[in-house]
This record gives sequence, C-alpha cells and structure tokens, in this order.
Amino acid sequence: MVERLAGGEFLGRLVRRRAVGGLSLSETRYAPGTSLPRHSHEYGYFCLVRRGTYREEYGGRQRWCGPQTFAYHPPGELHAEHIGRSEVWSFNIEVTKAWRNSAGVAVALPQPFDTHGGPFVGLAVRLFHEFSRTDAASALVIEGLALELFGLSLRAAQGGSTGAAPPWLERVREMLNESGRAPPGLARLAAEAGVHRGYLAAAFRRHFGCTVGDYARRRRVVLACRQLTETDRPLAAIACDAGFADQSHFTRTFRRIVGVTPAAYRRTAGRSKS
Repeated sequence: MVERLAGGEFLGRLVRRRAVGGLSLSETRYAPGTSLPRHSHEYGYFCLVRRGTYREEYGGRQRWCGPQTFAYHPPGELHAEHIGRSEVWSFNIEVTKAWRNSAGVAVALPQPFDTHGGPFVGLAVRLFHEFSRTDAASALVIEGLALELFGLSLRAAQGGSTGAAPPWLERVREMLNESGRAPPGLARLAAEAGVHRGYLAAAFRRHFGCTVGDYARRRRVVLACRQLTETDRPLAAIACDAGFADQSHFTRTFRRIVGVTPAAYRRTAGRSKS
C-alpha cells in the first residue's frame, strides 16, 4: 500500500518546521543508505537539497539529486528515494490550496521539474535564510519570496514544454555531472553524443534552460557547497579545488548563482547543523 502523507509530514527526520500564512516550511534529514518507499504528499512542494546525494524515482523516470538541486513535486505524485553514502538535508516548501487562494493564484503547478542553479535555487536559498530567522519581518519576506518562486515556476510551465530530453542529451548532462572541476569541452561532448556542436548547444539550452558552460559552472558551485557544509576548509582552498581562478572569482560566481556569499552560506549551514 502506498502511503499518502498529510501536510507537514515527511518520511525523514523532521529537524524543524514553520508555518507562514498557509505555507508550510520544513527542514528534514535522512540517514545514509536509507531507501524511502513509494509515497505521495497531499500538497505540492518545492524541495531544495542542501547536503548529501540521492537517487529519486518518480513518474517512471529517475533523477540524481545533490546539493543545490531544486525540484517541484505536484500533489499526489508517487516517488521514492534512495539515499547515498552521506546524510541528506533538505528544505521543503509546501504550497497549500489555502495559500494559493489567499495569494490570488488560481492555477496549480501540474508537472514536476528540477534544476541545479539559476533563479530558482537563488530564491530557495534566500527562503531558507529567512526560515532560519525569527525577527518580525521574516514572515512577510517569506511570503514575498514564495510568491516570486511560484510565479517564476508558473511562467516556466506556461512557456510550453519541450518534452523529455533525448537519451544522448541526458548522457551529456551525466558527463558534466561526473566531471568535477575539469568539465570536457563542447567538441568532446558533441563527439561523444554523435551530434554537431551547434545542435548540442541549442538542444542543451532548450531542455535544461542554460548553456553548457553555465551548467558546468553551476556544477563547480555544487562541489563547493558540499565542502562549505561538510568541512572547515578555508574559502581560498575550496575555491581552488572547485576550479576557480581565486577566492574573489569564486565569491562573485557563487553569489550570482546561489544568491548569497560562500561565507553566508556556510554560516547558515552551521546554524542548521547545531
């Protein structure tokens, strides 16, 4: 029997939860090696992965999730997770019908999607920062950021779907995910895929919403996020390991993609762990 979880419920360990104007925000953690059986949720929700990696099965498809993965799960979607060798920390934003009605949003998001950077991740990180604050203005800021996040998602959904990426393009993305700090060039990716470089560049942008170079840059930021949350290494050393020219270049790129500086991201992660 497939379990259907009510609002605010998750199969992992609930670290903390906060309700704001019909929104339910929660931080959850999952032990290494855990497999979560197929289940669904009463409400649709956005999920930002902050630490760890896992494989997720949903709607006959699967995706690999790691730090800075941002995904949307529609209400009632069946999915299962298989946690990797490190503990996973997630930040979840549940969107109830009551919140949509109060915000004047009549349309729900019907389809799942995921991304690994850009404005979605930046907004989700800012939401997590406000979730961690307790001053009088944080609830108002949270509602504003949630509206912006939902509006951005709705615009993307209404822009028309390009369909699932072909297998050769998914393989290109896997190569970038596995390459670490030294991603292969466009010519090598095109040769491995058996297509022209120009066709590869256009198809990648159409299906994944960014250029091959931007995606590779975001993956380097993901590598840095893991070290920021899991180690106490100096920022300069993390910048070097992630393939940035220097700490200044690292900070500028990190802030543009994530929305906060590496130091601020590390401070929030420290508060969360404590």
